[in-house]
Amino acid sequence: MRTRRPSAFLSLIGVVLIWPYVLSMSISPRLLTTGSSSLTAGQEEERPHMTKRSTTSCEKEFDTYCFNNGQCILLEDIKEHHCKCKKGFYGPRCATPELVGRPVDEEQVVVILFCVTLLLIGLGGALYFFYKWYKRNKFPRQPKRQGYKGVQTV
Repeated sequence: MRTRRPSAFLSLIGVVLIWPYVLSMSISPRLLTTGSSSLTAGQEEERPHMTKRSTTSCEKEFDTYCFNNGQCILLEDIKEHHCKCKKGFYGPRCATPELVGRPVDEEQVVVILFCVTLLLIGLGGALYFFYKWYKRNKFPRQPKRQGYKGVQTV
């Protein structure tokens, strides 16, 4: 007696059903704080209290120090150059883009499932016709013999 194993098709359906949940859980590492839950795009990250430092604009030679239109500032107390980043970028020189994930809408889930279903039906049909074509070309039909002719003697 043969036992049936779960098919790859059922596994694929499971992945398709879970995928929107996985996409909605993607959040920028910048929006995560240690020891707390993840933040959504509209919430602010709690930052440690810092003392006010005196700053000035950087010298001309540092015009290209910051990337993505960040503004170079010189912290006079410690004589270090830092960048004030435009919205959408972060990092010491504003080189890293902020990627903020947003939850997938219900309409998008329906459209995605519909498209994946059509894709699976199309792939199944293509495999079926390929199988038929392969079977026909690899194993050509033998002509049928017409009745029993008996043993012929010479």
